Amino acid sequence: MINDTALKYNEQSLKALQDVCAPLFKNSCIRSFRYFRVLDDNSYMNLSTNHEWLVDRLTKIPNNGASFHKPLCEATEEDFSFFLWEENKKDDIVSLLIDHNIFNGITAYKRNKNSVEAWAFGAKIEDTLASNFYINNLDILKSFINHFNKEAADIINISDRSKLAQFGDKVSILPHRKKENCCQSKLRNQIFKPENIKLTHRELECLTLLSIGKTYKETAKTMQISPRTIESFVTNIKRKLNLPCKSNIIEYYWRNLNFYNKHT
Repeated sequence: MINDTALKYNEQSLKALQDVCAPLFKNSCIRSFRYFRVLDDNSYMNLSTNHEWLVDRLTKIPNNGASFHKPLCEATEEDFSFFLWEENKKDDIVSLLIDHNIFNGITAYKRNKNSVEAWAFGAKIEDTLASNFYINNLDILKSFINHFNKEAADIINISDRSKLAQFGDKVSILPHRKKENCCQSKLRNQIFKPENIKLTHRELECLTLLSIGKTYKETAKTMQISPRTIESFVTNIKRKLNLPCKSNIIEYYWRNLNFYNKHT
């Protein structure tokens, strides 16, 4: 089996991974953690505190799953992007997570030269309020990621290729973004650049639609993505603008847009 050595490596590292995650599990709703890093040569590191789930993942699913691959390709080098998991049972990985009572989760992505790293946090299926914990505690998640990267530096070192698994299907991690129109670009540069706030064009598109009164569902339909992804965009925008709720970011948008219009 092509991923035998990767599975053995996770089994050898399991105790150390669980020890690093123990305080997080004890003090939050999080019950599962996974680190993965996808390289541009079709190889990937996949480590999980739930070894049984990982065995099924590496032996049964040849790809990265439709639900999780798109946000991975949209990751940037600038900052973490957070993605709340979607209940898409057509996705084999989602179905597998549910089978192992792992769901209601969030993944942080960050691009790193020729790879994309991700840190995934999962709760139990019955913990439907877990998303509220994530949204209100993004700083804690980011602090844990930094802590994990330091404590597990040797474990996640990829210089030893035997630690890596191989996708059965060809998987591309090239950036996947819709082309930004000139109006969006002009708005983003003028409204947010003076304060050095870096919204992606998809986040700006989301904010623009919400600012004209569209609901999450209507915004999702217009952008051809799921409402959960809209929630993720709003979470990222609130974090970047350092504002607590949706009404605040909409007020920020209109206040700065009006200022921009008066001075152009």
